[in-house]
Amino acid sequence: MIPIKKENLIELLKNENRMTCVFFRDDGFISDAVIECQNIYWDGTSQYSHIGFIGSDKKFYESTVSIKTINIEKKFLGIKLKIPQLKFVYGIKVSSLDDRLNDWCKYKRFGVQNLPTITSEQWRDITAIGQKMYEQHFKYGGFELFGTLWTLIKWKLTRDPEKRKKILIANNPCDDPKAIYCIAFVATCITNSTGLDYVSGVSIEQSTVDHGVATNLVQIFNEYKCEN
Repeated sequence: MIPIKKENLIELLKNENRMTCVFFRDDGFISDAVIECQNIYWDGTSQYSHIGFIGSDKKFYESTVSIKTINIEKKFLGIKLKIPQLKFVYGIKVSSLDDRLNDWCKYKRFGVQNLPTITSEQWRDITAIGQKMYEQHFKYGGFELFGTLWTLIKWKLTRDPEKRKKILIANNPCDDPKAIYCIAFVATCITNSTGLDYVSGVSIEQSTVDHGVATNLVQIFNEYKCEN
């Protein structure tokens, strides 16, 4: 991994002039669960649990689950009390790079993937699709993850190569047309705007984050560890 100072990270990403995806892995429970599921396919070598992309407008696009703390007012013995509660927010999120910087610096590892074969015009089209899906309030495809997990288990238990191929290109059994998880969101934006197969050998609905790392598209991939 390449060490990088916090103050240099945002400058590096803001100066990118081509399609860029960013991969993450942290120490959280959800991240660990995703990694363990993906290890079924990747034989214990799965590296990343989340992906998003930097748009041509220099904003960060992702389908994610975030946690917010909200205060709920309640009365107790005539006294108004503010009680903090956790609220889970599921869906496509569009953030400024500055807002995302502090999060990136907390991750144990993150990778930056440049896709030089994608033109500037295609990059704008990819961003436009991401923005449109955000405006249409697509949810995070949490339920779809169970479909992908079931697919990976079936794939692991099947030995016939041809049957394995059919399993991976089949539709997700838990498909929700108004929901999409992180890698499927990125792959949908890329494929629908360029026609390029970002997650080759597997349907978008069945893809894992590491399929993005292993893309057949020409790529420049660097791993970083942020220094405070």
